[in-house]
Amino acid sequence: MWPEELLAFREGTRCALVLRTDWGEKRDGFYLCSVVPVSNTALRAAKDGEDAKSILAAEILLELKKETSAKRQRHLILQVAPILDREAAKALLPFLKSDDAWLRRAALAGLVWATKEADYLTMAREDIERFIKATGDATTVNDPEGRHGYALAPYPLLFSHYFFLEVGWSREEDAAASAYLPLFRLVAHSKGVPGWVRWQHGVKPLCRAGTREDAKFLYEYCQDRTSREKKDIFRSSFNRQAIIMAISRIFGLKLPNWAEPSFLAKEQEQHGQVSNALVKEGIITEGQVHSHPEQPTGGDAQDRAP
Repeated sequence: MWPEELLAFREGTRCALVLRTDWGEKRDGFYLCSVVPVSNTALRAAKDGEDAKSILAAEILLELKKETSAKRQRHLILQVAPILDREAAKALLPFLKSDDAWLRRAALAGLVWATKEADYLTMAREDIERFIKATGDATTVNDPEGRHGYALAPYPLLFSHYFFLEVGWSREEDAAASAYLPLFRLVAHSKGVPGWVRWQHGVKPLCRAGTREDAKFLYEYCQDRTSREKKDIFRSSFNRQAIIMAISRIFGLKLPNWAEPSFLAKEQEQHGQVSNALVKEGIITEGQVHSHPEQPTGGDAQDRAP
């Protein structure tokens, strides 16, 4: 869909199109990934992908500088934030003083992403914590334009602003995610957050970036299958394996990451290995070892009780 919040869909609108060039059966077609508003009539040729990002970021920031609408300011910040470097991110500082809560949130998220500075991380943690405390299962929130009832589950709106609170795309991004561990832990340990949101933006990131501090939590989180959402989450062998691989990574066990049929055959054995490692490291006692649910024939069709 055309991003009408960013620029009008009409002839003469200045924009840059970001295209994939490997589309179609022959991998020689084009696919439109993004539309970027630009101020200049001509842009210099980029040397590489990173240079292209800096060119586009500069254009978006030019648009942001002259924009007076809080709505478009927020959308411009949401678009530019993932490609900002530390120096360019300074342009977002004035928006931390905005009266618009969602505009402040967008600016703060961009500063966290670009700088990883402790002060901004603390501000983000406090903001997310306040949001969680104020948001119940059936809570609706005003949308960024002030209309009530944006969503019955408002967390997708929150995490569309804190876009970086999700991992699993690449090793480089996983490594960078270590800076956000306090935020991942906040979401993972917040039992009032809906189960799938808690998994996607808290527990799953801890599987990729967590440390020894998180090992016991991950082990016990996997054991608890009392809620319907937890049963749904761990019905997937991929998610069960993520917990095992996390503990293996933390303690250097180097367990193989199997494709599903092999993993199902090895799951009980690998669960025993991570349990033994936790006991050996003094994280849990022998009495705290839990038995892993047996998977019936047919893979993930259903779970048996632990």
